[in-house]
Amino acid sequence: MSLIREADRRRFHFDFVVSNRSSSPWENEIRDLGGRIHLCLAHSQPARYAYNLARLLRTHGPYDIIHSHLHQLNGIVALVGALSGVKVRIVHSHFAISGKQSESSVIANERNRISRLLIGSFATGALACSASAGCALFGPDWEQGSNRRVLLCGIDLSPFSAKPNRDHIRAALGIPRQSILVGHAGRFVEQKNHSFFIDVAIQYARLEPRSHFLLLGDGPLLAEIRNRASASPFGDRFHFAGARDDVPALMLAMDCFLFPSHFEGLPLVLIEAQAAGLPCVSSDVIAPETDVCPFLIRRMSLNQGPEKWAKTIASAIAESTPEQKDAALRTMESSAFNISSAWHELESYYLQLCGISKPLEQAAAA
Repeated sequence: MSLIREADRRRFHFDFVVSNRSSSPWENEIRDLGGRIHLCLAHSQPARYAYNLARLLRTHGPYDIIHSHLHQLNGIVALVGALSGVKVRIVHSHFAISGKQSESSVIANERNRISRLLIGSFATGALACSASAGCALFGPDWEQGSNRRVLLCGIDLSPFSAKPNRDHIRAALGIPRQSILVGHAGRFVEQKNHSFFIDVAIQYARLEPRSHFLLLGDGPLLAEIRNRASASPFGDRFHFAGARDDVPALMLAMDCFLFPSHFEGLPLVLIEAQAAGLPCVSSDVIAPETDVCPFLIRRMSLNQGPEKWAKTIASAIAESTPEQKDAALRTMESSAFNISSAWHELESYYLQLCGISKPLEQAAAA
């Protein structure tokens, strides 16, 4: 959505393919920006999904570019795109799963092998949000091809220059004004390791009597994590705000960001936390490309235990200064994570793969 807002809509037209019927808060904006939303079912059944996607491309095309973000299903999308006459077929990796996890089942190994085979045969371009995400899907030495590269995902930084009223935001969430607020944002799934967040929060609450904890997001494990937090000795200090469209404002009301994921590709929420100037305590499996403001980042092994993590939160908050917040936003604005920079790089990549070396005079479907 950040990219479509940034793009020149006289030159590029974007359609979106989704795999379930649930509504999206962006649907109206997509349509206002000239885009269409297409439903392609059977995401978990590759053969049926391929048939549905081929029919969709035939009915609503022709398309110049198909850009797939479906990890192992990327190979199927590239194959269908080739058979449907789409000239440019880009596959994009957003996950960096450790070798141990990716080799945990024979079926997963076989799917990964088939996906790499299809990608190698039918994709004309390969992108990844980080080098480790590229290796996870495409294999070692994946960047050797001319059309394969890391593309850092940009964010809109303008909301982080605002000065929201922290007291009003906290009051609306039932959080005391003078509290020390530790936050997290992410879907409630196993990958995000919310159970460890609760363990760390309990230890930090024992160190800091003013501490409160704000968790943003939704997902299948929300009820389980909420119950676990409520059953803890500090149940009244946990605040679950659900999925929100005002994450930057909520981050600006936090004092620290805690991110203990088991694995990630390149988590944009950690980029946003740095844009908000928050000291960040994260697991050491996160891609190094994420560390845009090293003075804000403290990496920890999940093996170090909740008590050590809690002490690191305390020191990170104690060492944080207003000057760091200002410096962080300036650093982000001049980085590749600025949405303007990210769009210009993606635009150049699209044009390169389309064989266009001069500005487009007419809109190209993407």
